Amino acid sequence: MKTFKLTLFVMLLALIISSCSHTNNFSQYNMAKSKVLFEKAFGSDINKVHQYSSNTHSKKESDAEFFSRTALSIGSAFIGNDIEDKFTKAVNPDSIASAISQGVENTLIKYFQIQTESDVAGEYDYICIVALDKCEITSGSAGVYLNVGATTRITDRKTGGIVWEDSENENIQLRFSTTNYNSKSGLERTLNDATQVAMLASLTEDEIRKAVRNASSEVSRLFCQTIQEDFMEMNKKK
Repeated sequence: MKTFKLTLFVMLLALIISSCSHTNNFSQYNMAKSKVLFEKAFGSDINKVHQYSSNTHSKKESDAEFFSRTALSIGSAFIGNDIEDKFTKAVNPDSIASAISQGVENTLIKYFQIQTESDVAGEYDYICIVALDKCEITSGSAGVYLNVGATTRITDRKTGGIVWEDSENENIQLRFSTTNYNSKSGLERTLNDATQVAMLASLTEDEIRKAVRNASSEVSRLFCQTIQEDFMEMNKKK
């Protein structure tokens, strides 16, 4: 049993490390004064709202617990749709990806003196794709959070080899929850979930817009910082 737990721990640790790792092959390619095509891509978790409830169905629940849980479930669906509508109105995924891409582009110009290319059929040496992987709101026992995640990959046009790749995420807490989710009472857990739904419903378009702007700015900053560090590492190998 101990061996199984140790193996499971090692596997989870390896998964965490791999998810945080990035590829730096700058030293294997000559990007200085090269021409780079910039593109954008989008994941499936864009402008999504995820609600997680701690209140599960019990065969021993009372009529009050059953009806309150059912009513909350219906209300949660309406609130979720309402927040997704606010999300869609407040946030333009293309603008987020463009802002992150602009930060990466400026950093590559600063350190590698690259030239940019906008025509996919044009003459260029490398391809830089900034993928907005997620821009989502998650509501759970800890509160309401906004998460923005992106991946930047630079590939060599001739060989398709990966020159550089990195993934970054930023979480911003929008609402903090102080409810007791250890309660054994189904009715009390339903009331706790109702508080969670109320916090979600209180979000405004301006609040969402500001949070997304701050999160995407931080993601862009992390990309730029990593490029700078990897540029320094490349020069140490020369």
